[in-house]
Amino acid sequence: MSHFLEFDLRSQVSRSLGKSIAFFSVLLFWVVSPCASIIVGQEKPQTVDPSGTWRWEYELGGETMKDFVRINLGKDNAVTGTYHGRSDKPASIVDGKLTADTLSFHFNVDIQGNSIKLDFKGKVKDDSIDGNVSAATSEGSREFPWAPKRSVQLDDTVGIWELKIETGDSVLEPKIEITKVGDRFKGRYVSGQQLDLAATNLKVENNHLTFSIAGEANGTKIKGDYKGRPYGDKIKGTIKYELGDQSGEIEFTGKRKASAK
Repeated sequence: MSHFLEFDLRSQVSRSLGKSIAFFSVLLFWVVSPCASIIVGQEKPQTVDPSGTWRWEYELGGETMKDFVRINLGKDNAVTGTYHGRSDKPASIVDGKLTADTLSFHFNVDIQGNSIKLDFKGKVKDDSIDGNVSAATSEGSREFPWAPKRSVQLDDTVGIWELKIETGDSVLEPKIEITKVGDRFKGRYVSGQQLDLAATNLKVENNHLTFSIAGEANGTKIKGDYKGRPYGDKIKGTIKYELGDQSGEIEFTGKRKASAK
């Protein structure tokens, strides 16, 4: 009998010890893990996304110049884009990169027969950049403040956008093509083989692109009001929809299709 009691006692102690170890394991997970996350976070700050159109103004020869650069962030924080300034021909940026929150790139422009190398560098915060631009010629270089603002105009939205709408049990992938003829903008919305509609009320307000569609598919009336914020070749927003006698709001994302070269 004493052997059974001794065995039972050892079993209870073992179970108690096991519970204690499990408890302290959980405790250590919740106490140590957040600390580790904080340390990792301090060593590797999360980077920002500078994708979008950045505009700034400056005085040159008594004239107010309005320049802008279109930027897209790619893999490994590589930055690509084009600069639009005094020349009718945009210049492709070179060696564009993002290090933590610091954006840098350069390119060469030719103004009145003079070759000028422009180096841009600045810290990105929300829709602002605080930095400098260095202009170098054969005669030397000068540095100027550079403080562009990220903004969206209808010109920045031209192209074919491939959208994605997750409805829960299916994924819809419509496309909208925005074109510009003269000073007018047009939109064409296509979804599968059933919908080919005009996108109306195209406009940009507070950096958000909005447009509407209305039509019918398989006898069901469809209406959608889109509103999204473009960041370079990416867009994300919401749709207020009416589908037959149903209505609601759903999110969408999208990417602009690369132009054929």
